Amino acid sequence: MVSANLRQMAFCTLSVLLVPCAAQGQFYFPSQSATADTSPAAQQYTQLAPTTPVNHAAGQNYFAPTQNPRLSMQTDPAGPLPAPAEAPDDATAENDAMAENGLEPAPAPYGTTAGCDHGPDCTTCEPVCVTPRCSPWYASVSGLVMGRNKPNGVWTTYETNNNPNQLMNTRDTDPDWQGGGDLRIGRFFGCSRWALEFGYWGIGNFDNTQSMTNPNTVSTPLLFQDLEFGAGNPVQDWFDAADEHRLTRRNKLYNFELNIIQGYGQGYGTAASCQRFTGRALLGIRYFQFDEDLILETLDQGGTWGGNGGLDQATMDSSVENTMIGAQIGYLLEYRFAARGSAFIAPKIGLYNNHIKNSYNLYRGDGTAATPTAFSGVAGGYPVNSSKDIASFLSEVDLGLRFQLSQHWSLFGGYRVVVINGVGLADDQIPQYVVDIPEIAAVDTNGSLILHGAFFGVGLNF
Repeated sequence: MVSANLRQMAFCTLSVLLVPCAAQGQFYFPSQSATADTSPAAQQYTQLAPTTPVNHAAGQNYFAPTQNPRLSMQTDPAGPLPAPAEAPDDATAENDAMAENGLEPAPAPYGTTAGCDHGPDCTTCEPVCVTPRCSPWYASVSGLVMGRNKPNGVWTTYETNNNPNQLMNTRDTDPDWQGGGDLRIGRFFGCSRWALEFGYWGIGNFDNTQSMTNPNTVSTPLLFQDLEFGAGNPVQDWFDAADEHRLTRRNKLYNFELNIIQGYGQGYGTAASCQRFTGRALLGIRYFQFDEDLILETLDQGGTWGGNGGLDQATMDSSVENTMIGAQIGYLLEYRFAARGSAFIAPKIGLYNNHIKNSYNLYRGDGTAATPTAFSGVAGGYPVNSSKDIASFLSEVDLGLRFQLSQHWSLFGGYRVVVINGVGLADDQIPQYVVDIPEIAAVDTNGSLILHGAFFGVGLNF
């Protein structure tokens, strides 16, 4: 009997030391029945398992006082028990909350298996939302329809011998809305934490032409006195008592940008993540070109356009070029209101050096340039060319909506407003006394330009 008890104590001690079994939550002890056969082949075992979940991380063990053994008639060890259930983490709770609000689960942090890995190309991802995340390249193309604010008005035409009846000024050539395009291409690096983006947008010709005639002929309030097309041919005779005045305006604008975009997830042009708000800072350089031509043509009484070798017509042309180069900052804010839909606003502001070139010409249809008369006391002649450099501010705001079609494609549209302060405009260069060449050469730069219009396009991640 003593020998049997010693064998029982040895088996108990050995069972406690079986660490692999302890890791599975299973312990086997010899039967405590006094009448049982004590031979090894006939040993009966009792399985001890916890009746409540045990928190391994908290250091709990299977020998807590509250644990009760369960009897089992098995003679072979049981298979491994399932791991205790763990409480949901914060990410799971957040995803459940987003699902209740109609959103897809938020992306996992960088470096996790559910997010974007840190490979050199950042191409290994498990998409968690209907938005692109790790495509290294992205691009977008969109159409623009834009207009501009009305320029300052300069009166050019009135009814001959009836001065109060002013008929036409330069505001009558306010450019019509014109179409253009917007193209952007960029590449992510640093696992989509940064992007380098090139952008271009522009409008071809804002053209508008107005013509004015009158049964009593037309004249101009502009003073061409002391100017002549060769000796004895006063310029005023071509602009007063004329059969027709034509006024034409041409505007062109081009915009080039190179920006570094910093922030979480995608750059400009695509939704960033499944988060409600996504913000991305922007720093870059911009080249902006705005050219304007304002042309007043006159047809002498009894003449024809292009006839008589051009001797029947004359032209006054005010041309200004604004070339702006400088730095800008911006912030791209996107609000995700649905699994595929989002709204965005993208303000930018920059300080630029504006190199303004002014060219002012006055000539007859045969190419003869006007010159001051000998009695005017004015030196020089036409064309008058001058330039000036000033500091200009340019602000731009895009406001719009985006719909994510798939991981690669998206549609977007919105409205754009561009405001430029410190710009040369053709209207502002026209003096009352056209013979005042020094005044023309002093470029007027206190103008402002507002461009605005709609855009609609498609984005691609590849």
